[in-house]
Amino acid sequence: MDRHADSPSGPRAAVKRRRSNILFLLVITTACTLFLAGTTSSTVMLYIFALSFLALCGYVYLLAQLRQRDAAGWNDGWLDNH
Repeated sequence: MDRHADSPSGPRAAVKRRRSNILFLLVITTACTLFLAGTTSSTVMLYIFALSFLALCGYVYLLAQLRQRDAAGWNDGWLDNH
């Protein structure tokens, strides 16, 4: 058991910060592409928005699965290393 796992500068905090940064980036990307798809009426921007929205939904699903596994106590730590 790592005694620094719950500290503000521990590895779990770094993983949580990285995950929140990725989520923030995906939300901003989706919002910007939605705005550009609406204002430019470009088909390409509409496809880029659809891809970014699907990526956002997939990442939120992944985070929900990770939280569910942590709550159930099933955690072997394989995803925390990446």
